[in-house]
Amino acid sequence: MSYFTYIASDYPLPMVERPDREMIIEIDTETGLVFDGDFEDDFALYPAECLSDVRTEKKYAVYLEWSYYTEGRANIIIEYIKENLKHTDEVELWHIWSGAGEIFNVHSKKIPIASLTPEMIRELDEREIKIDMVEGCESADQYRYVVTKR
Repeated sequence: MSYFTYIASDYPLPMVERPDREMIIEIDTETGLVFDGDFEDDFALYPAECLSDVRTEKKYAVYLEWSYYTEGRANIIIEYIKENLKHTDEVELWHIWSGAGEIFNVHSKKIPIASLTPEMIRELDEREIKIDMVEGCESADQYRYVVTKR
């Protein structure tokens, strides 16, 4: 079980692969912090439709794979969403707990694309997810930004 972030839309979302370069990963064993070189394009977006944790009603979804947030990466994701919004009215950006079961509470916020900032993506990516037991099943809060054209 882990955090899981994905983008969903009714218009196809192209896959984005990590650049083919030598990976730089440094781990500070005392603090547990990871450093991956902070390359702005060091992330990937892979098809997520087959993953059972995808809760959207949108037709297409890609999940975000990155070591951690950087402002540059968030800016590229904002541009990716802007490009998709040329073809559809809204795009969803989700942050969930993978494997939370069937009971979940979605916290949703509508945001015009002009107002979406890298800081908002950081806040979503770093949001703690509350997990409870409800009627013997694990329940988790899930967070969604509904990004609109206007």
